[in-house]
Formats: sequence, structure tokens, C-alpha cells
Amino acid sequence: MEYLSDDRRLTAFNVAGGSMPPRRSAAQSKDYLALHPTMRFFADEQEVGRWVPIVPGIQDMLFALDETVTPAIKGQLAPRDAVEQASARLTAILKQNEAYL
Repeated sequence: MEYLSDDRRLTAFNVAGGSMPPRRSAAQSKDYLALHPTMRFFADEQEVGRWVPIVPGIQDMLFALDETVTPAIKGQLAPRDAVEQASARLTAILKQNEAYL
């Protein structure tokens, strides 16, 4: 824990893992944003963002969101297309888990 309490180490750890640092100071650091400039929006939203509650199918939903939204963030897919794909996939996952909700 002490190792990751340093912003530079936390940033390096998250960059290596392909994720955003959980601490705002690291997520908004020049080191992190130089490598991931498109993540500024998400870093800025950390203060008001909320984690998704745990519900049946949540892991599938998170994977579906990652697979549809990430290409839009990288400029490989139009945002509208990403939202449409995500919506269709999430609706299907919710339908699969409807009996448990």
C-alpha cells in the first residue's frame, strides 16, 4: 500500500494495467494525461462519479461497456455508434438476468 501511495508509482501501475488511477491527483497528473489525454474527461468526473451497484450480470455489463466505449475513446468508432452498440448489448444482458433482478 505504501508503494502505491506515491502518485508516480500509482500512475505507472495503472498505466501498465490499462486503467485510470483511483486517486484524483494521480489521474489528473501530467504524467498520466500525457499518456492518456482522452481520459481527462473521466479524471475530471472522478469527484462526482459513482460506482455501479453490484447486480446480476454486472461483470458482463462492464465488459460490454469496455468493448463498445473504448473504441470511441480511441477515435476508432463514432460515439453514436458506440452508444447504440452498448445499449443493444446491455439490454440483452439485462434480459438474460431478468429473473434475478
